[in-house]
Amino acid sequence: MREPVTVACAQLEPVIFDRDATIEKLASGAAEIATKGARLAVFPEAFIPAYPSSTWAKALAGWAEEGAKEAFALLARESVEIPGPAERRLGEIAREHELWLITGVTERDPGRPGTLYNTLLYHGPDGELALKHRKLVPTNHERLIWGPATAAGSKPSRRRSAGSAG
Repeated sequence: MREPVTVACAQLEPVIFDRDATIEKLASGAAEIATKGARLAVFPEAFIPAYPSSTWAKALAGWAEEGAKEAFALLARESVEIPGPAERRLGEIAREHELWLITGVTERDPGRPGTLYNTLLYHGPDGELALKHRKLVPTNHERLIWGPATAAGSKPSRRRSAGSAG
């Protein structure tokens, strides 16, 4: 049986460089979206912790620029590890509101320190991370921030069962 699905594209500003506050802002937005009957909520590219606009990202091109290393370190610190507490919180939000939650994040991969990725996370209404997709080719100034990815989306390496911790 086919039935219509209400989709919401969230137009919110992140709390710049504050991962946890941005996630809580996303939670409020998801709650509002769910009350309006949406079953799929899409949040902006690199919403967590912030999209690196060309205005400030270009300053990172020269490490000699005042504050460039500190700004990159702040971006890396506030990025999302997968799996990790921030990613699990996004799953909780999806489950709480019975939504497919699609969230753009800057990902920090502990296995590849020093490289950040522009990543899209797909959490199902059960709260599970269904898919993680890294942007293949960052464009223009994005290359100053994010590394390139492989062509394959990746399923999460772990699945949480109802009885598993964390």
